[in-house]
Amino acid sequence: MLHILYIVFLFGFILLYLLYHVYHKTLKKDILTIIKNIIVITTLLSIIYILLNHYGWLYFNLNRENTITIFISLTLLIYSYGLIINKEKTYKHNINLYLILFILLLISITFFIYRTDFSFNFQNLENILFYLENYHPFTHITPYLFISNLVMLMPLSLLLMLKNQKHEKIWRQILVILPTILLIEIIEEISGNGSFDFDDIILNFSGALIFAIILAKTKLINYIKKIFYSDLKISKFIKYPIYTISSLIPVLFVISTIIKCLNHF
Repeated sequence: MLHILYIVFLFGFILLYLLYHVYHKTLKKDILTIIKNIIVITTLLSIIYILLNHYGWLYFNLNRENTITIFISLTLLIYSYGLIINKEKTYKHNINLYLILFILLLISITFFIYRTDFSFNFQNLENILFYLENYHPFTHITPYLFISNLVMLMPLSLLLMLKNQKHEKIWRQILVILPTILLIEIIEEISGNGSFDFDDIILNFSGALIFAIILAKTKLINYIKKIFYSDLKISKFIKYPIYTISSLIPVLFVISTIIKCLNHF
């Protein structure tokens, strides 16, 4: 049943979106925007479809590495679109899209990929108190986990700064980053897809906060903003190939998902 809904939503969205632009006679004028939006939305619909399937990530070979690659390709597609459509409104809209992509990526790799069935059991909240009572810092953490947890929320910290200058203030970073980390850890515990880990909280929070302090105090964020809020005077002969190449991985991913989905019939 889920694969039928996926096909209907996918092609229904494309058809309605194209008809909208045909009706408003903007199909030719907004062709780059239309292509970008169709690729981004159909890719995200495909990922959601896979994650909602029972171990769908396994059947569709959506491991963490492939998922990160797909999201990076979407980010590059959106960024190259901003290089071509060189407007302040476009840049601000792109930052919002980056935030959405990062949150969906975080949800995907934290709660679904390589995880068991997602189901809430609020009795597991008692485990958090037991864990804190018997907490021994950094007992089971490996070098890989140390690095990955340290850098995991750095992109969120950067995107907040790019979105609004107010987030260059550290206390504003704390107001967003800390509740986000706590929510992730609590959901991991009550869903059974992981466990509450105070070491993760310390590393996630420290990494994001130190990163934010470095960006703010060194004024490095001002240089990074120029990268995200200008076309960098790049030639159109470079912009369009980047736009085209960055769309290939998401498009191939959607096509392969549709083919495997049709095999269910």
